[in-house]
Amino acid sequence: MKKTMIKPVLLRDDYELLISLINNRTRASYDRKNVNRLQTELENSQVVKSNSFPINTVRLNSSVSIVDLADKSEFKFQIVLPDRANFASGKISIVSPLGTAMIGYSVGQQFTCPGPAGNKIFLIRKVQNAMP
Repeated sequence: MKKTMIKPVLLRDDYELLISLINNRTRASYDRKNVNRLQTELENSQVVKSNSFPINTVRLNSSVSIVDLADKSEFKFQIVLPDRANFASGKISIVSPLGTAMIGYSVGQQFTCPGPAGNKIFLIRKVQNAMP
């Protein structure tokens, strides 16, 4: 059975901000592999205006709850721009592997995140957004 790929859905304002981040920052300021993953994710996304954006979808500044499907552990954090990231405060960068992997996916969807020990699969349990 062939697995259907789900296209991430991005808010147009977030998409434009992230493209600008990629184009205007020196790639040396971030891990090149992570920036390349983010760029690929952006290129493969469906970009929509705010009136068409699903409210339960992960975007910049979303507060997210995910579950590791392997060990059922749950994680909660906010997806932010790199200069606001602070893991101790529960804020992870959109340029991090986890931030990039989940952007554009919705509650109930699974996503794969690359890591040092291999890929991990997570389920998005909850998303809270403040719409513009």
